[in-house]
Formats: sequence, C-alpha cells, structure tokens
Amino acid sequence: MTFMRTSGGINAQKKFHRVDITFHIEGKNVQNTPGFKTTDLCDYKYYKALLEHYLPERKVKIKVLGCCKNVLDYYELIESKKLKNNLVIVDRDYNGIISSRINDRNVIYTYGYSWENDFWSDVVSTHVITMLTAGNKDSTNRYIKLIKRAIRRIATLSK
Repeated sequence: MTFMRTSGGINAQKKFHRVDITFHIEGKNVQNTPGFKTTDLCDYKYYKALLEHYLPERKVKIKVLGCCKNVLDYYELIESKKLKNNLVIVDRDYNGIISSRINDRNVIYTYGYSWENDFWSDVVSTHVITMLTAGNKDSTNRYIKLIKRAIRRIATLSK
C-alpha cells in the first residue's frame, strides 16, 4: 500500500501551492532523504520543462511519488473520488504486456519504456552525435548505419 494523502488533502494541495493542475509522476521517492530537493531529480526537470512548454498559461505542481505502482495508486484515489485537475504521468514500462493499460484522460503514458527512451530517439541521438563530432559526416553516417542495424536486429528478435 502506498502512503498517500486523503482525497481532501490531495484536493487542498492545489490551493496550498496556488496551482491549476497537479501532475503526479514517477521518480525517486526522496521524502525522507535529508538535504535532497525534489528539484534535483531528472524526472522532475524533464516534466517541468515539458509542462512549461505545452501549458505556459497554466500553473502546475509536479509531485514525485516513486514507482509506477505508487502513481497508479494515486490515480485510483483520484478516479474514485472524482478529483479535478489531478493527472498522473507514468512511463510505459510493460503496461499492456504484464498489466492492463488504463485508458483514461487523467493518465498520461510516455511513448517508450521511460522518458529517457523517449528523449533518445534516433533523430535526437543523431543530432547529438553530429554536434559532438563537430558535424563530421563520416561519424554521423557511421552512427546512423549502426543504429539502423541495431533496430533491424531488435525487430527480428521481437518477432
């Protein structure tokens, strides 16, 4: 069982933090880690940047909860109590393979296994390689050839 606030406590957070929407996300649970700030987390920084870009007119609070199960426990409470302006974001992980996917507008899934995998798409990674090699076309072309070969092999294995 995930330790969580009551439905009233979850709803009150909007007023306490003066925000429009609260996003409950996965990420290292640091509640009891002395001297550690939530803003140090990569997950927090990633989602903060995305939400500021896509919701510039909205004030948002990002609540880092721990693993996927913790976030989905919050979702169940949010759904059962019909709490407004509380959404959850979970990494795709193995949803749809070892557990059922929740199709609800209050649950946002990342595209791949985790946001890290979403970020390192072939387009982004090729751009990074190009920058790191100062635009060296041989290096970039070699990387593209290797990544395409790897994708082809993984596709074969998955079949």
